[in-house]
Amino acid sequence: MNVFKKEWRRWGALGVLAAVFLLMPLACGRDKEPPVVTITSPADGGTVSGYVSITVEATDDDSVASVTLLINDFEVHTVDTSYLEYEWNTLELEEGSTHTIKATALDPSDNEGESEIVTVTVMQPSDPPDTPDAPQGPSAGFVGDALTFRARTADPDGDSISFQFDWGDGSVPDWTPYVASGETVTEQKSFQSEGTYHVKVRAKDTYGVTSAFSPGLTVVISPLSSTGSIQANSVPTGAEIWLDGTNTGKTTNALLDKIAPGERTVSLRKEGYADYQAKVTVVAEQTAEVNATLERIGEVIWQYETGGEILSSPAIGSGGMILFGSSDNKFYAVTSEGNPFKDFSTGDAVKSSPAVASDGKIHFGSDDVYIYALHSDIVKYWDYKTEAYVSSSPAIGSDGTIYVGSGDGNLWALTSEGKFKWKYITGNDVTSSAAIGTDGTIYVGSDDNYLYAINPADGSEKWSYKTGGKVSSSPAIDADGTVYFGSQDRYFYALNPDSTLKWSYETGGKVNSSPAIGEDGTIYVGSDDNYLYAFTPAGTLKWQYETGGFVRSSPAVGANGTVYFGSVDSYIYAVRSDGTLKWRYETASPVITSSPAIGAGGTIYCGSTDHYIYALSSDSPGLASSPWPKFCHDNRNTGRTGP
Repeated sequence: MNVFKKEWRRWGALGVLAAVFLLMPLACGRDKEPPVVTITSPADGGTVSGYVSITVEATDDDSVASVTLLINDFEVHTVDTSYLEYEWNTLELEEGSTHTIKATALDPSDNEGESEIVTVTVMQPSDPPDTPDAPQGPSAGFVGDALTFRARTADPDGDSISFQFDWGDGSVPDWTPYVASGETVTEQKSFQSEGTYHVKVRAKDTYGVTSAFSPGLTVVISPLSSTGSIQANSVPTGAEIWLDGTNTGKTTNALLDKIAPGERTVSLRKEGYADYQAKVTVVAEQTAEVNATLERIGEVIWQYETGGEILSSPAIGSGGMILFGSSDNKFYAVTSEGNPFKDFSTGDAVKSSPAVASDGKIHFGSDDVYIYALHSDIVKYWDYKTEAYVSSSPAIGSDGTIYVGSGDGNLWALTSEGKFKWKYITGNDVTSSAAIGTDGTIYVGSDDNYLYAINPADGSEKWSYKTGGKVSSSPAIDADGTVYFGSQDRYFYALNPDSTLKWSYETGGKVNSSPAIGEDGTIYVGSDDNYLYAFTPAGTLKWQYETGGFVRSSPAVGANGTVYFGSVDSYIYAVRSDGTLKWRYETASPVITSSPAIGAGGTIYCGSTDHYIYALSSDSPGLASSPWPKFCHDNRNTGRTGP
């Protein structure tokens, strides 16, 4: 013990000093340097618009634990990496307002670095493009394959548009070259690793104002080792082969190789034939087969000749009778087999389309200034004299009231017995056919440039909406009460039930066609610029299909989504819901205002100025179950929402 004490007295003090010297480097080496934080975009003092990409970089002599972004001193985003990117929506901010952007970063020792403050001013040079829908393209592929994706949107100002895809793999592709508003861009992408990717796209206009990113398209990329194939055959050959909703670029008969195992959908499309679709189970290292005999459609079942141009749109009456007028001054009833049943003579051309009441009685107008009501056996029930030609088509209220416009500028309301109830005076000819909403409100256009909403009880005006041209287009009414119609000012309009503008879209010509609504809410309408347009309920252009002449015929939507309409180029068209041609039939003269009806068995009925009414075959099982699938709402042409 004495020895120990002696040694402690000898080395104890030195030991303490040694320990202190050993620990000093640890204390002195503790990290006290904060990260360096830089906002790389946007620039200080600049202007911003649309969706702004804010980027921040942080560096540290050790590492960066987190980066936080603050806008106007509010934390908006934090990441646990040294690089931060954030999409800032400035569209809802006040024009000319200034905002501060700052970023902070922490290292593992909790040292905090702070960027210089960036001040920007919001200046929107234009409205942003509409947010695109999810990109179109394959939902599956293989590592290294070149996959094709498509995107489309519209710009409310009509500006050209550029697109940027987000492939979901961390890469940042360049913006595409600019294209016209509403056009489709195509980009290819090869994924280098297997996995699930979410592909999105955004758009910007020529001012650099950017839209939000679209919803994502999920794409599953598989390794090349696990593949099968599909042999697609058809009679006749030459049909486009679509796999899971995407055109493969091949036509039958052909082999599709390197297909991911699992259930796949094969569709075959050939102009003039019904689309064929089959579910196929693909097994690795095996070949599945699809063998199809395609059904010919778009052919004449029968045609019935009259003595004049047919501008009237057919209705389907009791027993499937096809009812329509002709410029030979007659009204016709033809059986569903194309045999003559009876005709009725008036004093002038019958351009008006018939409306059939629930009791089978038929109502229509004539250029001889009369409104007619016929029994289902085509015997006159009553007539009523207006003060000018009647080319618009009657609408029938739920109580049987007949509403019809005349060249005398009036909207007439008559009882089901043909007695006068009231008339509403507009400022010019009424060639637009009335439409009746769920609450009974009557909507009708006039050549005085207005669309009117009329009270059914007494004919008083609820409201009127002024456009820049004549309104001969007849309204369509959506389930939420939105009123769609066109004007000769080149615009297509969507109004709320209280007359406020929901949206409008400028086409390249007068809009005399009347709109129809598909089961998915898509609105279809033609224009004198030769196009049929398809819009989302929000007013975004989905696609446009070009014909060789004015599209004044109003579209009808089949239960399978096919859209049927005529054009002044003399064709009756069938276009798929994605804007691709299914078939077309050439008549001998322009199809001007006659609009198709779709029978329960899928027969398409439409007139032409070549004096014929045509019955054409289709693969639609009937009329779409939508709020307003055709001109005057339904095959009876009642012009009224509901059954």
